[in-house]
Amino acid sequence: MGYRGDEVVVAILDTGVDNEHRSLNDFDDMNDDPDLDPTSYSDAKWVAGYDATSAFSNQNGEDDPDDTAGHGTHVASTAIGTGSSDRIFVGVAPGSYLVDVKVLTDAGGSNAQYTINGIQWTINNVDEDWGNNDSSDGIDVLSMSFGNVNNPNSDDPGDNGSSAEARMVDEASDAGLVCVAALGNDGKRRVPSPASADTAISIAAIDERDTHDRSDDTHASYSNSGPREDDG
Repeated sequence: MGYRGDEVVVAILDTGVDNEHRSLNDFDDMNDDPDLDPTSYSDAKWVAGYDATSAFSNQNGEDDPDDTAGHGTHVASTAIGTGSSDRIFVGVAPGSYLVDVKVLTDAGGSNAQYTINGIQWTINNVDEDWGNNDSSDGIDVLSMSFGNVNNPNSDDPGDNGSSAEARMVDEASDAGLVCVAALGNDGKRRVPSPASADTAISIAAIDERDTHDRSDDTHASYSNSGPREDDG
């Protein structure tokens, strides 16, 4: 449809991002052999990074968190990947810039303090001039593919939007950030935090039935569904 996300800055809050990957290191995918320095490319996608799981991460965005789990790189590629020079497996917004915010450990786990720290950092930098070019200032979108877990055999309906993480997402929205959160993979009517936030765009998964025709898409059986049980 022509929407590429040009000049949009997307913060991926996850296990970190392998932004040396060919789909994530630059825009033109020409002569872009992976380089451990994310700023070495003339048209780099990476603009800033922060490790919320570390007490020693640099607040100015100069850190470049590693991703040994792979989940954050998968999420980032789906969102903003260029697909390498063959342009076959392209993300939804290949024209967007990357801010890498690590809120999940290398084992894929987290706690509320990590995620709150990560979201707060993005709020603090919503209008930041990263100093690299005029088209990638601040942060526009938060991608959060995580949520609080529950006992799979329980009837836990999830969160009603009052958790600390959900309220922090609402603060991020008030600051001008578009907050996108995964709804979870319990296969139940359950809305976890932070997808439970009043202002989150909460995303379930679909089964596209191996066709490009969207009219036959259905809700994936493993995916959670809403609405929030307490208020519909």
